[in-house]
Amino acid sequence: VGRAIAQKRQMERLAAKPGGKAQMATGPTLFTCRDGITTMPFEVLGKLQLDVKHINLVVCHDLFDTCEATRLLFKPLVEKHLGCQVLVFNYPSQAQTRFPVPTDEEAKHQAPGEVALNNEWMAPKLNELMQHVEGQGEMLFSAPFHVLGIGHGLGIAAAFSSQFGASPRYAQSLRSLVSINGFASVDAQLAAILTSTMNVFRSIPENRPDLPVSYFSKFLFSDAYLQRVHPNLALNIHTAVLNPITLDGRIRLIQAALSMADTKDMVKRLNVPVIVVQSTEDALVNSSNVDPLLETRATSHLWSHQIEENGNALGKKGSKLLIDALGKPKGAFVVWVRAGHEIRQEKKNILLDLFDLLALPVEVEHPIVAPESEQQPMKERLPTSQEQEREVDQSDPPPSYSSPVTSARSHRSNGSGNADPSA
Repeated sequence: VGRAIAQKRQMERLAAKPGGKAQMATGPTLFTCRDGITTMPFEVLGKLQLDVKHINLVVCHDLFDTCEATRLLFKPLVEKHLGCQVLVFNYPSQAQTRFPVPTDEEAKHQAPGEVALNNEWMAPKLNELMQHVEGQGEMLFSAPFHVLGIGHGLGIAAAFSSQFGASPRYAQSLRSLVSINGFASVDAQLAAILTSTMNVFRSIPENRPDLPVSYFSKFLFSDAYLQRVHPNLALNIHTAVLNPITLDGRIRLIQAALSMADTKDMVKRLNVPVIVVQSTEDALVNSSNVDPLLETRATSHLWSHQIEENGNALGKKGSKLLIDALGKPKGAFVVWVRAGHEIRQEKKNILLDLFDLLALPVEVEHPIVAPESEQQPMKERLPTSQEQEREVDQSDPPPSYSSPVTSARSHRSNGSGNADPSA
């Protein structure tokens, strides 16, 4: 049905436009879920092609993100690969969304995750959105696609893949789960940061929307980046796209993250590859969060010192390892990047090169494949968190800024919910 509607819509667009060129959507559209309350803005990037030549993406972005900013990250991809499409959306509590708010009495009879709108609650809403998009003929999910989660968005992506990935609708089309500085569960370090952030947000007046951004930015950037870029400039770049999220929305998003359902077993059961990008200097999501995503999987790694400075960042070796992993249901590939949590700002080129390869079907001839003499066997041993910490410690310059944007290494948790001053 979705394909027939898509074909009809495409013919109407071609007939309506001089020169016969279909145009990309111009902005977000509001979608209302079946509950009649939950409303989410979404946008489909790229032009639909019934002759499938590329792999699409469904993107669950990070905690305080907005789809207007996320679309800019994927705009080069859909412009380069005609026919590749990307679905971006804001989930409840983010900007321009509506969501159910139970009374105190109603909350007593609901599960904590449902009250907090956590990832398990959100997964069916994403499924509804995808069915709506396909029903409107805007994007086909019978065509192959990756589900990508950034930071907190990985919990939603993993819950969706677990609940619906094996259903007849998606079983033949879901290609992989992709994590960018994501986490399968909230560890002590992240819980301490989120709890302290929520307490700070509750003390901030509603008429100062700049203060939450300024405070939380201290966890987003690496020391090395802030030595190259002035903290004020880093913050200006980070907030370049208007994000009308409310203070109450930020607090509710933190509550949703703290109530997140553990997705470690969900990811373990998935019969699709797992692709991971992890920053080694992430003050928000510790590198040890990668380990649970790789259990039971044949894993290969591209270490930060192996990333190419010129040309494709993954290089011949990384590209070959990625393609190999995508060809195995229990495969996994990890790219370690010397950057902070906001890798989209610090090392955007690495993500663009990764997306470029993800958009190409594994069956086609990729532009970068290592000659047989350069191919190396996949490493089966997973990296230990101690090895990653050594790599971080060897590259960490001493902090040199005291502004709100300064990297927050000193805020790493000691496991008791308090900041560890010795970290």
